Amino acid sequence: MSSPALFGSNAQGTFVVNNYTGGYFNGIGVGPANNPVSFSRLGSITPEGKVLFATLADGSTVLNTSYGVIVGPELSATMSLADYNNISGERLGTYTYLTLTKPYSISVEKNPLLLVRPTIFGIRD
Repeated sequence: MSSPALFGSNAQGTFVVNNYTGGYFNGIGVGPANNPVSFSRLGSITPEGKVLFATLADGSTVLNTSYGVIVGPELSATMSLADYNNISGERLGTYTYLTLTKPYSISVEKNPLLLVRPTIFGIRD
């Protein structure tokens, strides 16, 4: 995934969906090598492919929010999301992009931090 709002650049980070139920999902991730921030994600996807995405970096009180679409087949879909201020609704002019790049086991092998299950929005599972 690429998220200038979260990582401060277009460098690639990794996000893993831990749970998906009834259109809602959550997961964890880690930023790129130049900014290895760990973070939690919470979001929803409608049957029409609209996506609401919220990110909270571990130890931060700043919620990064994005809204957009998911398109393509289930094993190669991409998300294109516009970042916005969750209080004012104002667009920030940056975008978050997500693509399926590798299976979970390979992601964990390359970055063991993805095995750690941080607190997701204050709730430990």
